[in-house]
Amino acid sequence: ITAKQFNTPTFPARIRALCAEFGLPHQAVALEIHEGMLLHMSPQQLRNFEAFDSMGLAMTIDGFGSTAQSHSLLRQWSLAGVKFDKRLMAQTADAHVLSARMQELARVALVRRIPIAAEGLSSVAQERAMKLMGCRLGQGSGTYQSLSAHTLDAIFKQNVDVSLSMTQPWRDQQTSATVAF
Repeated sequence: ITAKQFNTPTFPARIRALCAEFGLPHQAVALEIHEGMLLHMSPQQLRNFEAFDSMGLAMTIDGFGSTAQSHSLLRQWSLAGVKFDKRLMAQTADAHVLSARMQELARVALVRRIPIAAEGLSSVAQERAMKLMGCRLGQGSGTYQSLSAHTLDAIFKQNVDVSLSMTQPWRDQQTSATVAF
């Protein structure tokens, strides 16, 4: 979500109303907010963040680990998930062991039962290291190829279960970013 949306007083209620209108359980929707925005929230944005929490609307932090305050954000807010910043992954592109900072952030997230995703995975080694840290979601050129719009449309229209067999795993090639479950 954007800073402008998040600064609108009626935004949390609007999201909840949209969920009700379309028959979506609001617990099934998670809105992403970039970590940098959390550090510079206006009083209205802070009220909205608290309203999301009190209404049971889930918030996920994108670009996680990109600031010195990442650790305190894990302890301060009720979060549905965090997505490690792709720049952190780029710094460890050839490493088999990810940075101590990422390991500590992952440890705290897991203790608080906050799911972790890795953005910018580019190698099998990174994927393995993230899995060892408890990360179960990832996206980037090192994961599965994106589904075509046609395939995704067919899945939604036919209510077909998504199968990873419909995609091709990463094998020494650059592909589009996607989320692997």
